[in-house]
Order: sequence, then C-alpha cells, then structure tokens
Amino acid sequence: MSVSQQVRKLCPVCGMAMKVVPDRTGRGGDRYVCPACDDDPLHDPAARKWVDSPLHPPAK
Repeated sequence: MSVSQQVRKLCPVCGMAMKVVPDRTGRGGDRYVCPACDDDPLHDPAARKWVDSPLHPPAK
C-alpha cells in the first residue's frame, strides 16, 4: 500500500466507506460519518429504543 492511499473505515451498520468530517462538538479533531446512515434517524440509538419499545398504537 502506498503512502498516498488512504485507509477508509467501513460503517459497522451498512458496510459502506465512511468519510471524515470536522467534529463540531468542541472537542476538536475529526470524526467518521457514514453518508448512507448519517441522515437516517433510525440509526440513532435513542430512536431505536423508542421504535423497539412495547408502546404501539391501539389496534382497531
């Protein structure tokens, strides 16, 4: 592998190559985001807990 070739992390959810973006949380540095999963709200752990909860709309 040449030095100019970058190693890309793969998304643990979908397996696509992730991209590096600046971290906006104030900690500095960079973070990896998946272009396919980042816009999907169901990949948020808090949203998954809500979706998988026992609460459901009433059955008709």
